[in-house]
Amino acid sequence: MKKMFIIGLSFLSLASFAASVNDTWESLKGQHDLNIEWPAARMNHGPMTGVDFLCLDGDILRTKAPVEKCLEWQVTRGHNSEVICVNSIQEYGFVNRQEMSTRCLAINKEGECIRYEDYIYVQPTTFPAVEVYQVLNNDGLQRKLFSKEYSIESCK
Repeated sequence: MKKMFIIGLSFLSLASFAASVNDTWESLKGQHDLNIEWPAARMNHGPMTGVDFLCLDGDILRTKAPVEKCLEWQVTRGHNSEVICVNSIQEYGFVNRQEMSTRCLAINKEGECIRYEDYIYVQPTTFPAVEVYQVLNNDGLQRKLFSKEYSIESCK
């Protein structure tokens, strides 16, 4: 009886773990025991978003759904003051496909950048190796299952 119980548990654990590199992204996103490490992109109004929340609208990358954009901020009073949004709108977020950026080319012994380079950053629309992990417990233990290519699709 004990052997049958152990065999049954083995089959249950295999049944709950059915993700493979051949699954669609939609089916993988629907599995709650998976952690997909999406690359991120910075939207035009500041916040970062996962590339899975973006779509290609002609030559523009935008969010698949409207997002909240804060128009007015306020600092609360008191010892535990915080900055809160007091006026916002819902609108699509956009990601610049190309923008000027600066990167560090050389660092000194103190860890300070001593030489910079300006360059044009081009936001990719295809990511060759998005990593997919199986979540093993509630403490964050996980194991890598596979990497899979992801391409940002056209907006619907």
